[in-house]
Amino acid sequence: RRLDLAEAVQAFAETGRPFLGICLGMQMMMDESDEFGRHEGLGLVPGRVEAIPKTGANGKRHKIPHIGWNKIHPPKSAADWHDSIFRNTRRENAVYFVHSFNCAPSHAKHRLADSDYNGRTISAAINRDNMYGCQFHPEKSGETGLEILKQFLLL
Repeated sequence: RRLDLAEAVQAFAETGRPFLGICLGMQMMMDESDEFGRHEGLGLVPGRVEAIPKTGANGKRHKIPHIGWNKIHPPKSAADWHDSIFRNTRRENAVYFVHSFNCAPSHAKHRLADSDYNGRTISAAINRDNMYGCQFHPEKSGETGLEILKQFLLL
């Protein structure tokens, strides 16, 4: 916003051309974030960015930031990845994460992929119309990540 780029990004997203936000880019797609206080996002996907809980589902503390390889899978709200940039990605392929915050889309239909971090569900990827977001780093995720980027380029 300080550099006057928010409107340009929003205008591009409205063109219908393929759009991909990676890591922080995915988080910026949301309505708002709690990182370093409440901040307005770009509002491209309804929802908010929240801190990953400091404990796993078992109540034991776990490492934050979440760094490393985790398997991804379609969320319960999505039957498969047939018509997405994940079309050639097998369920449970691992990708590389580095983050302390998690996107929480307002609508389950915008969740494209999830991951489990010590029993906590992490939104690994989102999709709304022409817009995709990956919380993980496809460029650091080996063959799986390269295939996801290839499928994005083919849109």
